[in-house]
Amino acid sequence: MCGIAGVIDLEGKRDIDRRIVERMTAALERRGPDGHGFYFEPGVGFGHRRLAIIDEAGGKQPFISTTGKTVLTYNGEIYNHHTLRKELIGKGRSLTTRSDTEVLAELLDLRGPDALPSLTGMFAFAAWSPRNETFVLARDRLGEKPVYYHLTQDGFLVFASELDALVAGGWATEQIDGTAVADYLFYGYVPDPKSIYKGIYKLPPGHYLFARRGREVGPPRPWWQVRFAPNPHMGFEDAVDDLLPLLDRTTGDQMMSDRPIAAFLSGGVDSSAVTSSMVKAASGPVTTCAMGFDDPSADERGFAKEVAPLLGTQHQEGMVAANHEPLIPALAAN
Repeated sequence: MCGIAGVIDLEGKRDIDRRIVERMTAALERRGPDGHGFYFEPGVGFGHRRLAIIDEAGGKQPFISTTGKTVLTYNGEIYNHHTLRKELIGKGRSLTTRSDTEVLAELLDLRGPDALPSLTGMFAFAAWSPRNETFVLARDRLGEKPVYYHLTQDGFLVFASELDALVAGGWATEQIDGTAVADYLFYGYVPDPKSIYKGIYKLPPGHYLFARRGREVGPPRPWWQVRFAPNPHMGFEDAVDDLLPLLDRTTGDQMMSDRPIAAFLSGGVDSSAVTSSMVKAASGPVTTCAMGFDDPSADERGFAKEVAPLLGTQHQEGMVAANHEPLIPALAAN
């Protein structure tokens, strides 16, 4: 988990107050405890908070492509970056790190938003082209990574991974959108592109926002949509046979990390299935974790303790108090 934030002057090259971008980025510290970085030029300010998973030294952000045509601040993981790396090298790109960040920056440098369908992963990113004066804000297919944006009346576009960061920058206020409240009470969530605050929008999953300095910003554009195409020739047993290898492959793709990884195991179907796939993909023992509560009705450690030996994991347990009230402000911020 990382955090991104920034400001673009879409009308000119007015100075960006560095302190504003620093405040926005500081509001995202818990998303990225391993470091932070900034990029500034006239009319542009990017911030980044990093949780280092791949190539701690080489993946520092904001990241500038080898040509200097793309500046990237990015939250997520590109699971197929090894394949994309080979493609870029075949096109003459010289890569100097092992990070998926560099792969994404070079790919955007080469293809722009047309590169999005080739990405497999979870991500939200902002990319600025100093030469073309264009900006792209994008979100992954299913919206695993969040990103919000706000257009000011005087021509600034601001974005961040969380609402609190936009508020911390002073660009937007915590004025509640009454229609968003009504949506929440009806649906149980706030549908995109709304957020709970007036004037702050949530970029929809599978969409990107494109802007060019000096021109009006258009609406978010879809780059991917769910398509349901049932196969009339596939029976239930065939679907089951296809599902397990797909789960194994998907889980294995998401295990790339330079740091130790583990699975939260509750003993339920979902976590047990994912952990089983991790065991198949791992080169060594898999660590599993289960958290218990002092409220027996919410404590699932017993189920996890039954499943862990069956999967041969190195199982660990923790205990916390089931006191939810102090967590309400933090949960509401997300």
